[in-house]
Amino acid sequence: MSFTVNELTSDERRWSAKARELETEALPNIRGTAEKWAAAITGSLGVVGLAALLNGPEAFNELDGWHKDGAEWCFVGAAVAALIATLLATLAAQSEVTNLQASSGTAYRDWARGQISSAGRALKWSRWLAAAAAALVLASAAFLWFGDTKAPSATVIDAQGTALCTSSSPSEPQIADATYVIRCSP
Repeated sequence: MSFTVNELTSDERRWSAKARELETEALPNIRGTAEKWAAAITGSLGVVGLAALLNGPEAFNELDGWHKDGAEWCFVGAAVAALIATLLATLAAQSEVTNLQASSGTAYRDWARGQISSAGRALKWSRWLAAAAAALVLASAAFLWFGDTKAPSATVIDAQGTALCTSSSPSEPQIADATYVIRCSP
């Protein structure tokens, strides 16, 4: 049995060298990507958190029935998903501490491949959770913008003992549609 070994062309040698280079740079590259992704998620959470803080929980109080519940659950779900996404991105950006033999290139290669795989998984899940968080924030906003709101209650003006109070009092249907109600009796 005989084998013929063909010499690599210069183009094949260049691509082979590039593949080795990419393999050794893969771990720092994925960690850098995860670090930037974690910063982006954190910045987005800051903006949404600031908007929620300024608006406060009163924004949900104007909704009625299941629209209120849906908006609140979507907002809470978005917060949880975004926090987990940030945690996963941060974990993907950090390196696992391990004790490798200084002269063991094979052990380092195996460790790096495992790190690349786990960081890639964490980064992928982080992105999916961030997308879910964004979708839930949009759903919560849709509830706030388009959901059924409570009927506004009339503003009561206490006018007891003034010239505004007459002997007749408004009927119930008139009060239900009123913007202001003048109260003449205690």
